[in-house]
Amino acid sequence: RAGSGSVDFTVDPNNSVYPRSGTLDIAGNSLVIQQEGYSASLETGSSQFRPGGGSFRLKVNTEANALWNAETDAEWVSIVEPSGGKGKGPGTVFFVVDAYSSPVQVREAVLNIAGIPHVVSQKGYELSVEPLVAEIEGNSGTLVLNVTAPLGAVWEAVTTTPWITIVGNQERTGSGRLDYVVTQNETGEVRT
Repeated sequence: RAGSGSVDFTVDPNNSVYPRSGTLDIAGNSLVIQQEGYSASLETGSSQFRPGGGSFRLKVNTEANALWNAETDAEWVSIVEPSGGKGKGPGTVFFVVDAYSSPVQVREAVLNIAGIPHVVSQKGYELSVEPLVAEIEGNSGTLVLNVTAPLGAVWEAVTTTPWITIVGNQERTGSGRLDYVVTQNETGEVRT
């Protein structure tokens, strides 16, 4: 075209919950066109699991029959429904959380469902150690800890003190006994 004028354009319907944008190049100028998606909401923003894992059904609400996706950022969370992670309109996300064999620590994953984050957290199992305090009557020696953990639970013993050495494998499974050696104290001071 030559001279002044107008440009007519149409925008197709956005059938998803996700906003989108496009650009028109007109006489060397860029016109950015933004289009909102349909609104969406989740029944809840988070879910918590015990060490054994489990499953969860989460309701998704959308306007119209808007398209949406369900995705996870963690290998230990599997989205079973909707098939292929793609949903349409109001529906349900069904996901499964694997068992967690780490002691005490909590792990988290974020599911992205219809553009909304859903936080999945899972506690590690409880582990107990006895005794909690050990005193050496001599200047060195071998000591024993009794560790109580669920069957199949994996745990690790680590020392950051150079005068304490763990006997045997540092990584263990289930309940058991942990032997450790304390070397002679040549400092003349009490050490902890």
